[in-house]
Amino acid sequence: MNPTTSPIGSRLAQWSLAVLAGLYAMASLAGPITSGEYMIKSVQSSKCIDVAGGHNGANFQQYNCWSGANNQRFLVTDLGNDAYSIQPRHTMMSLSAAGAGTVKGINLEQASWSGAAHQQWEVRSVSGGHEIRSHHATGLCMDVAGASMNDGANLLLWTCHGGNNQKWVFIRMDDGASTGGTATSEGQTTTVNGISFASKSTGGAGAEDSWNIWSDGYIEQSFALSNPSSLSVMARGEVAGGVWPTMTVSVGGTQVASFTVNSSEWKSYNLDVTGKTGSQAVRVAFTNDAIVNGEDRNLLVKSVSVTTSGDTGSDETTDTTTPTANALVAQNGQLRVSGVNLVNAAGQPIQLAGMSSHGLQWFAHLMNASSIKWLRDDWKANVVRAAMYTADGGYISNPSVKDKVIEIVDAAIQNDMYVIIDWHTLNDNDPNIYKAQAIEFFREMATRYGNRPNVIYEIANEPNGYANWNDHIRPYAVDVINAIRQIDPDNVVLVGTGTWSQDIHQAADNPLQDPNVMYTLHFYAGTHGQELRDRIDYARNKGAAIFVSEWGASQASGGGGAHANETSAWIHFLNQRAISWVNWSLSDKRESSAALAPGASTTGGWTNQQLSDSGRLVRELMRNR
Repeated sequence: MNPTTSPIGSRLAQWSLAVLAGLYAMASLAGPITSGEYMIKSVQSSKCIDVAGGHNGANFQQYNCWSGANNQRFLVTDLGNDAYSIQPRHTMMSLSAAGAGTVKGINLEQASWSGAAHQQWEVRSVSGGHEIRSHHATGLCMDVAGASMNDGANLLLWTCHGGNNQKWVFIRMDDGASTGGTATSEGQTTTVNGISFASKSTGGAGAEDSWNIWSDGYIEQSFALSNPSSLSVMARGEVAGGVWPTMTVSVGGTQVASFTVNSSEWKSYNLDVTGKTGSQAVRVAFTNDAIVNGEDRNLLVKSVSVTTSGDTGSDETTDTTTPTANALVAQNGQLRVSGVNLVNAAGQPIQLAGMSSHGLQWFAHLMNASSIKWLRDDWKANVVRAAMYTADGGYISNPSVKDKVIEIVDAAIQNDMYVIIDWHTLNDNDPNIYKAQAIEFFREMATRYGNRPNVIYEIANEPNGYANWNDHIRPYAVDVINAIRQIDPDNVVLVGTGTWSQDIHQAADNPLQDPNVMYTLHFYAGTHGQELRDRIDYARNKGAAIFVSEWGASQASGGGGAHANETSAWIHFLNQRAISWVNWSLSDKRESSAALAPGASTTGGWTNQQLSDSGRLVRELMRNR
């Protein structure tokens, strides 16, 4: 993982604000490539070349483009004699043909630079882009396996045939020029229409201080609306294949308009919004991004404004560029620990709040892309937790449950949310019992997701019984974290504590040395009260960062009803300290801690009748935090 997004907009909006509007005009012209730093985008899929990890042999693949991800940025160096080296920024290794192979089907990977011929590449200008040809194996080109359009599709050498899955657009990232506003680096600000906000911009001709939304991205911000309100979006489009960009506008999770942005000049697209009052999320999305015969379809948005009237009797216009309240990944980027706080890429404290699955061997059907999207949009969740039991029919005896974890993580990434990969120890008491399997599992997860800012690792859910911090949990954590850090140096790791993750004071007295570790506390409002809240303050006063990765409104047994007063006291306490929390659980099990009523929809859209008492309470607390 490397420094990624700036705290702006929403999913993939890190490309916005004068980042890309002129980059193709500047960098993807037919002709020779000069030495410099580039992102490299597939003409066929509009996805970027991506390195799946930080180790020798890490695979080259295609993945949705993320401008701040150094595993998608490459130093391209002209070596002379029509040869280039291509080195990923996050490791400065080199694009290599595996095993120096010379036949089609050879995998492409990163390896330490040796200067050998299998690490040298010809970048040849062709109609609509560039081919990347092997310099050591005649007639073979970089190819997206099977002409796949999917994230994670493998890159390999194949016979050069001129197809779009062998054509690439080079987007120069190190020019620094700007024709409007200020070229910036990470953490700085630029100005659009007098409004300042954090951005990442390499500038470029035609950037014009605007949001450049692409790869089916969107920007989003909450506004105070009256009934009615008028909404105006200033936008312009860039055509590809004779088709202009489509821009949709949604308010409060409901699409209210769709426009064809058929002008290359700035134009206001206006609509009236009725039936929506109070704070409402306004989203502007781009739904038909594509590259057609070398032309790149783009949607650029210069401003969003709302004029309120009607119910309030006032007339007020608000412009926005600040992050949404529920703090999604594109706004906040790479998380880390600073003192006792979880902070975003800009160093600002951030609070995550969301839902945990129940055991995926039992209730996997309720955690999916649609239900996760509903949690994000309706509940205002910004994190989900994939609870993969180790025992009780979980991973140890049923390794296929890992496939559901991968599905949930991919869905969270798709929905621009953070996601906790939970190694859910419980009835196995001591995490050391399956430590070897935990190391293997987290190595795999770090290899797959270590370059994604979305991911948080929870390496031991609830150690209990004889397992204590100093003798059992801490030594286990050292070994598992070391395995993760060999691949992923900086994603946050959550570590459980003794007595079902209540003994955070012991961890605070003998902490781990990794700077991006947080200690988990679990509570159930009908059982646990002020004593554990005092324990949190004790641990924080000792410098320990705390994350409540599981809590319930019920008793610890899962039953006993929803304890609304004690739950509210707990959430008020956590919110005051910006301590992140995840509720147990998104299930329709017949127990008080389940958020859903038996038989509730499996894809979200839950009515009050489909929520349990706990579900209604948690939704309200999450939306109003």
